[in-house]
Amino acid sequence: MVPRRPLPHSKMELTIPDGKLHKVVGRTLEDQETHQLKLITKLLVGPNGSLPDLPADSAPKPAFWDDLRQQFLTAWVRQDKPGKSTSGAGPDKGATSQAGQINNPLETLLKVVPIGSEIIAHLWLVDTAAVGKLASVSKGCFDAVAIHMSKFDLPAGEYRDCEWLPEELARMNDADRAIIDIGGIGRNLLIRGKSLSNDPYAGHIVKGIPRFWSSLQQRDELWAISEVMCEANPDYVDDFAPFHHGENKLLEIEDRWRRRLQEMGLPSPTRDADDRGNLYVAEMSYNIPMLRSLFQFGGALTALQLHEVPMMDIRILELILSACPVLEILGIVKCELLHVAHINQILDLVFQRATKTGKKLRSLQFYPRSYTEPAHNRTGTHVVSWNPLKTNVETSIFVTVFLAILKAVPMGIDLVSEGQLFRRFLDLVPMKPGQMALFLHHVHKWLDAAKTPKAYAWLTEESSPQIQSRDPRLLMLEDQVLLSMLQGTKEGKTMEKHRRPIYYHVKYECCGCGCQMLAVLFRREMKSRSADHRFCRICDLRGELNAESHHRLHDKRAMLNSFLYSPKDTEDKADPTDAELRSVWAPPHRNPFIEGPIINGPHREEAVLQHRNLPRVHVLMHESRHFDILNTAGQAAILDAMETGCWKAGVFNDHPALTEQTPYTKMRVPNQKMLRKQAWEYVIWKTYYKDAGLAEQQAAAIAAGHEPPKPAGFW
Repeated sequence: MVPRRPLPHSKMELTIPDGKLHKVVGRTLEDQETHQLKLITKLLVGPNGSLPDLPADSAPKPAFWDDLRQQFLTAWVRQDKPGKSTSGAGPDKGATSQAGQINNPLETLLKVVPIGSEIIAHLWLVDTAAVGKLASVSKGCFDAVAIHMSKFDLPAGEYRDCEWLPEELARMNDADRAIIDIGGIGRNLLIRGKSLSNDPYAGHIVKGIPRFWSSLQQRDELWAISEVMCEANPDYVDDFAPFHHGENKLLEIEDRWRRRLQEMGLPSPTRDADDRGNLYVAEMSYNIPMLRSLFQFGGALTALQLHEVPMMDIRILELILSACPVLEILGIVKCELLHVAHINQILDLVFQRATKTGKKLRSLQFYPRSYTEPAHNRTGTHVVSWNPLKTNVETSIFVTVFLAILKAVPMGIDLVSEGQLFRRFLDLVPMKPGQMALFLHHVHKWLDAAKTPKAYAWLTEESSPQIQSRDPRLLMLEDQVLLSMLQGTKEGKTMEKHRRPIYYHVKYECCGCGCQMLAVLFRREMKSRSADHRFCRICDLRGELNAESHHRLHDKRAMLNSFLYSPKDTEDKADPTDAELRSVWAPPHRNPFIEGPIINGPHREEAVLQHRNLPRVHVLMHESRHFDILNTAGQAAILDAMETGCWKAGVFNDHPALTEQTPYTKMRVPNQKMLRKQAWEYVIWKTYYKDAGLAEQQAAAIAAGHEPPKPAGFW
């Protein structure tokens, strides 16, 4: 009997395209690498810097990069000579006058309401930043653009007087009411949450009930009022109890810091004000007037840009969307409490809103919070997070983005084409330059084939005997998507063609989100875990980012929990309906990789309950919640007092420039390489110097007839 020959084993290999990438991605792979390298060079050494030759034998230390940044910063300051024009405009007044004349037709055109309105609406849709550039062309263009768009400046307390409630206006005297000019919102609105000033100590206006925490005088005034009201009506005792407790705790913290600073020989912070200001109280106070304004005047709003809005998490975003029923264009840019792993939850909100109102978004621009880290004593440039995360960020990003694309495509939302804000962010995620573009290329090549009606008809059947006769080209495209998601992992390097049926047949359910996805997309150690402790990479990344506590992120989320806690005002507790269960999770495009949570499963039910437990906007902004808001603002005042004392002592937990990163050695992570790989400094060194140097050594050894050297960790 002839022995059976073993099946040939051949590796599944990722295809590298030669020419231009998919039209959605743009550029060639080589051009994409060059483009990214320019962006990263600016992050690492400044806008005018350049990368020197790095040693191939060992990665440069953080001090090396600090010195390099300092050299280029010093050179740039020297070039900026006194008297030199930096405005971009020439000193010739005639030229300025001529430019003004050239812009007159444009200004006139923009001021024609139907035409100017359509121009601004189109620019907002295709490139929101272009609206700002248009306004900066001339004073006339600025005035013309202002006709068609509104702006809320949260630090300045500017809400176009839209935040006043009708009952508040009714109680005003004629003199106070006369100075209020309600400007409305219109169709286009920019909400700016950070001051344009570079001064971290710049003042912030506190409005509403939280202003009672803004100074000692205000606190004393409210204390006196509370004593009178509690004496007149004992029912107020419980209402004012949180304020009394917070005031006593605040006084205790201030006194403790005063004594500590005296022991250190440092000046004590004044009781009425300090250099830092009431930053957290101010930021906590923004949500009420913002939500009031949108609820009362956002009925016609079609385009909204949320730029660096603090104290805004996914729940506040849901309330904002509920207040804007006809919104078509949404931009979320660098909002501190919305990170990259929130992209799928944002898409779920967009789908839920569209299901409820019948109004779809035409455009979603999302630039997650990002960090380029301090200019000095930087341990690494991680972008996605302040400190490195205790997970494989690269692969988690790929899987997260893949699910986001699958959700966005059926809704007609473009997330990742060239020029989109989310794509710009992805180009800055630390990984080998070109890897993200390669991943997006293979995903969209597969999507083009997957959109045909019969591509995945077999997924709707009980069994799939037709799977063996499926289009070989589609199977190949699926493999490229899978390999591109697993770039840099051991699984991606060792996958074999004869095991393909196993890769696509074995699936796990994530205990965190309820999604079912290919087992190979989970971390290796998840295979040995029980089903109720098995998390997907998407939940891994979201959990790590949600757990970040730097810049007092944990405290800020806790304040929002208090702000949104309203058990008396939530909706009914009836069982979730099928319509609710279907609307809380945006369905992905049909695919063999990831399935959503089952309709009647616990994960969808929990999402429905979370939605119901969120108080409605009209409840939050009602005067009956003044005591709840006062309590939350008190928590912010306590944090302000603690942070003020820390700043005086030279400890900067939450500072725009002086907060320090945690050294890798203090993170208590055995796998230090996993941490280093998340920094651009390491990625650039390994890609262009270590690996390139090894390749040269191997080529030289082969040419000399010697055994080529192995890469580190080969054995």
